[in-house]
Amino acid sequence: MEERLKNAPCGYLTLDHDSYVVEVNETFLEEMGFIKEEVQGKHIEWFLKPVNRMMFHSYFYPTINLSKKVSEFFIKLKNKNGIEVPYLMSAREFKENDIKLIDCILLPMSKRVNYELELRETKIQMEEAYLEKETALINLRDVYQEIENKQEELLKVNKQLVKLSNTDQLTGIPNRRLFEIKLKEQISRYTSEKKRSFYLFMIDVDHFKKVNDQYGHPVGDLVLIKIAQTIQELIPVEGMAARYGGEEFVVILPSVKEKEMLEIAKNIIQTVEKINWEKMRNITVSIGVSSFEDKDTRDVFIEKADTALYSAKKNGRNQVSHFTH
Repeated sequence: MEERLKNAPCGYLTLDHDSYVVEVNETFLEEMGFIKEEVQGKHIEWFLKPVNRMMFHSYFYPTINLSKKVSEFFIKLKNKNGIEVPYLMSAREFKENDIKLIDCILLPMSKRVNYELELRETKIQMEEAYLEKETALINLRDVYQEIENKQEELLKVNKQLVKLSNTDQLTGIPNRRLFEIKLKEQISRYTSEKKRSFYLFMIDVDHFKKVNDQYGHPVGDLVLIKIAQTIQELIPVEGMAARYGGEEFVVILPSVKEKEMLEIAKNIIQTVEKINWEKMRNITVSIGVSSFEDKDTRDVFIEKADTALYSAKKNGRNQVSHFTH
């Protein structure tokens, strides 16, 4: 496992197609009190008590099989002492060398649950004190301050969770989940305000499989990180870049004219091609562009960009193709 995943700020598990643990990071092991040898090779249900096992069977397995991903699934896992620890679990299925694997991100929820319990207990204590003694009113100011402090802490935890759920863990740019939210907002804004059309870039790293095969996945990850940073630096502040999946990126580009849009796309292609990868050959990208029109739906809009991307790759790669009827 890569070093950055070993000590990531959340637990990380990789399961095989039968849900046995293949990989586990140090963060999860430390939180749960295990060593790697105790966990590796164990079935995921080894961590579950009967009630949570039933939840896993009724939700996790059907969802991952149907959608190939699970988002923000609340589950409790047994630690080494048999104590249940609450987690927010997100998972995605992928294939490596034709072997089906499931990556799981586990965000510990103990602090959040404890904060909520403390807030609830504080409120009960306040109500009892008020009924029992009028003198308890003297202490209410301090209690309210304590509540405010805990609410602030809870807000910080919630913000961190939102950021993690909306950020691609490899590249640090927005992920597909946030892209879908922003795309829906942009389409709604266009429909209600009837502003001029906006654009979608579908960007694919050319021959990326060869990079992974020849130089290994760690180098491939560095390529994706650098290209993601480059794209984000080259688009206007009103735009949004996100990792769509694998070696594909997307850009939502509002408030620009067609000429500006094409200049931005060409600038991305030229800048990526000029990146110095030391011993590795130059990397290029292909871009498919679609412009949103009145009759378009979300699916049609994305399909147009994907069709344009296919055209760019078919015609030699390292170029921009703008979808036209």
